[in-house]
Amino acid sequence: MWQLALLLPILLLLLTLAMNAWHAYLIYRDVDKRTPRDVSSERRPMPAEIAEWGRQLRELGFERLGEVEVSVPSVGVIVAVIKRRQQHTAWLFRDRAATTVAEATRELLDLSSRLADGSYVLTMRAVGNRIDEPGLFVSVVPGGPRDTYRHHLINVETRAVSHGPPGTVSSMAQQAAQDAEFRASYAKRQLRRPLVIRWLLPIAVIALALVVLTILTIWLVATVVGR
Repeated sequence: MWQLALLLPILLLLLTLAMNAWHAYLIYRDVDKRTPRDVSSERRPMPAEIAEWGRQLRELGFERLGEVEVSVPSVGVIVAVIKRRQQHTAWLFRDRAATTVAEATRELLDLSSRLADGSYVLTMRAVGNRIDEPGLFVSVVPGGPRDTYRHHLINVETRAVSHGPPGTVSSMAQQAAQDAEFRASYAKRQLRRPLVIRWLLPIAVIALALVVLTILTIWLVATVVGR
């Protein structure tokens, strides 16, 4: 009986970890087919924790483009168990030239531009991984919206020499079409490393450690009891 009492919480934790790993994989697997829902008519206000980003973007000349909502499998030690899916809102802005779209969520801020040949330039604030490929250039900037935008313009200018000038985004419909194109062509490439480094690898290490710890604990307790 004591073995069962010891194993039960460990098994529950392993199940939770496995559920998180599966949900993280589903986010990656379906990212190229996932379609955000346009909720611009609701005019959702930005949360207090990122309202400053919106203010700084407007100071830089950005204007509101709209808002979208995306539904994804839940991830998190507790959330993944009690809630199957989560809805995330993204606030979209475009700069004066309408060639750069800023997307802000509760966790992320990224700027994107589509160049003439269909390649993309993305600049992420603080979080992300650098990618330098013919069709996709992603850079990560540690500063706020001002530094992120400044670096983005430099990156766009540099890449435009060989990929052509950036196109413009004039409406949410055009943004949705551009987003669908990006998801189909590059989204999995962008998410692959974060999936492994931030989710699958840590979960695998924790799960292995729990299994080893459980085996050692059972062996030690059995040894003591058997004396």
